Amino acid sequence: MSQYSMMIQWSDEDQLFLVTIPEFAERVMMPCTHGNTREEAIHQGEQVIEMYLEAWKAEGQPIPNPTFYKLFKCLYLLSATVNNLPCLMEYCRSQRDE
Repeated sequence: MSQYSMMIQWSDEDQLFLVTIPEFAERVMMPCTHGNTREEAIHQGEQVIEMYLEAWKAEGQPIPNPTFYKLFKCLYLLSATVNNLPCLMEYCRSQRDE
């Protein structure tokens, strides 16, 4: 499973679940794929992530960092380790700068 974010939203207009990959938004038209069900949309999103990463790597283009994953990981760690807040904040700062 990829460390990139996917936002899955229902579209009344299209009657489909639309997939947006926030880390790819500056390089790819969004929404980038869709599905008739939430599960299909997630599967399509994972395929799109893999396709773009392979293409960018083959072309020697820079690969976007999975920034939202790092943010959510920091928030999860924060909720799990409130007593270690100074260490956690330092970890989050170091991840942000990568």
